[in-house]
This record gives sequence, structure tokens and C-alpha cells, in this order.
Amino acid sequence: ERADLAHVSQPAASSFISRAVAEGFVRRFSSGFAIERHQELLDDWVYAIKHGRREELPLQFVYPDEPEEQWLKKVRSFCRPPGSEPSHHSLVIGSHLACHLLGFGRSNVRLPWLYASGRPSDILSALDMAAADQGNGRLSLVVPKSPESVFGSFVWVDGVPVCDALQCYLDVRLSHARGMEQAEAIMDR
Repeated sequence: ERADLAHVSQPAASSFISRAVAEGFVRRFSSGFAIERHQELLDDWVYAIKHGRREELPLQFVYPDEPEEQWLKKVRSFCRPPGSEPSHHSLVIGSHLACHLLGFGRSNVRLPWLYASGRPSDILSALDMAAADQGNGRLSLVVPKSPESVFGSFVWVDGVPVCDALQCYLDVRLSHARGMEQAEAIMDR
């Protein structure tokens, strides 16, 4: 069942659970499993993301004064939800903006990460974005090292593909813009 939910082979799921049990992050019970030391596990994931290899392209808005709702309309038209053709799953919104779209945004910071699995040039063109110099980007286009962690668990919010709560937590923990405050709000929830 866990292998099916995670879209991995049964041996891969068993290996993961066995390692998690051996490391003390998961405890087996006759009725199932329980996660232990979850804060330490989350801290380790944040560290791995921060120091892992991933492609990240700093971006800027071509029209910096464009209202957020107008920009989200572009996202909706680029990523039409399931059931309407064509449906693109090459873009998912993450970080602070995802928190706000999911209804648990804590601060006034609303900057997104754009997770991409498709061609970045198509995304930039459709959303009126441009590459920025390192350190000057208002947001980032990220190609995750493990795309299934983002693209296998996103949710649709008002026609926009948004990271799940766990990925939002991991994203904002890396943010210098009130990220810990937002991460704590997610954890409290």
C-alpha cells in the first residue's frame, strides 16, 4: 500500500521503512507505523535540500507592478487543472505564496518558488518572467533533485498547482524572509 501511494516499487518502500526504523525515525506497531523524532527528521531534510544539488534560477517579473491576481491568472491559464485540456504538470508554486494560497500564510511575504519539470523558457515566456542576476532575483525557478516529492503530491488551489504543506514547510525554512516564523506557523497548524 505504501509503495502504491509513493509510486515506487515494493522493495524500495520496504527498504525505506527498514532504514527509517533502524535510524529511529519510524516505529512499527501491529496496527501500522508511527513517525518519531519528526522535528529532527525535518531538520535533516532541510539541511539536505540546502546543501543538495538542484538547479535554481533567480527570476524577476517583467512587469514588477503587476498585481498578484493578474499574475496568478497567467499561472492558471498555463497550468489548466485536470479535466480541461491541455493540462500541464510542469509547474508547481511553492514557498511563501504557496502557504498563502493554502490558507496558512503567516507573514506579508508572498514570494513564490516555481518548481519546474518542463522547459524553463516556456514557463518564463508564459508568465512574463525573466532571468535575474544571482542575488537580485525576487523569486526562483527550481528544478528539484527529486521531482516526485513536489510533482507527486501537489494540490490544486483555485486552479493553481501548489506544493503540499510538508513541501511548503521545507521551502520556507530556507527563506531568510521570515521563513522560520512561517515554518513554525505550519508546524503549529
